Parts: sequence; C-alpha cells; structure tokens
Amino acid sequence: MKRFIAAAVLCAMASFVQAQSIETFECRLNTASSRGFIGEALFFSIDVSQKRAAVFDGLIRFKHEAPIAAKLTVRRDDLYQLQWVVRDLGTNQQGRVDARFNMRFDPTDRGVQLNVNIGRSGGSPRASGRCQPVTGRSLL
Repeated sequence: MKRFIAAAVLCAMASFVQAQSIETFECRLNTASSRGFIGEALFFSIDVSQKRAAVFDGLIRFKHEAPIAAKLTVRRDDLYQLQWVVRDLGTNQQGRVDARFNMRFDPTDRGVQLNVNIGRSGGSPRASGRCQPVTGRSLL
C-alpha cells in the first residue's frame, strides 16, 4: 500500500512539474509597417523542457481560429527563438503566399523582436515590444 501511495504522489508531482514548465506570455508590439501582417498583440506559450511552443495572434485567428505550433530553439545566448508559418494568405500583388515568422524572445527583460518574410517580396515587416506573463492559461 505504501508503494502505491508513493507512486501516486510521484505521478502527481511529475504532472505538476510539467505544468509548471509551461509559460505563457502576452506581447504588445510596435511596428512601422502598414502591410497588416503584424498585429498589436501576440500570445505565445513555451515549454522549454519539452521544446514545444504555440502562438496566437489576429492573423492566426483569421486563418486557423486556434493557436498553431511553433518551432522553439534555445539559443546559446539564452534567447528563445520561435518560428512558424501562416500558409496560403491572399495578397493584392502576389496571389496566395506564405508568411514565415521569426521571433526572438529574451526571458530576462521580456523583450521581443519579430520579423516576417512574406512570399518572395523584398521587404519584411518587423516589430518589437515587451511581453508580460499570463497566469493560468496555456496555448499548449
């Protein structure tokens, strides 16, 4: 019986530790671009221990109605890099294109920089901002 209780406690602790490793942030972005691919707000969740991430913003809501997965990389300089693609967007000039997002997040000062590469266009919208933790919510 003692082994059963000990196993149950260990399982509960493991799930608690796993839930604690997921962090969610809300970012306020500043951009000079008028192209419309970067909104004012971006939400993301990261689980560094599992190398998982998910993102959500106005463009993702428009195309998918739910958060999408992002590739998470922990860089040597302790910055987090998230990459994701929103596919098959309609534009006036190029027909349907993909928007490839590349975001760098600094967990120490919660600063964020976001670049978007759209189709084969030469210019790529950029934004920067600050993020705040969101408690009790996860996109993962």
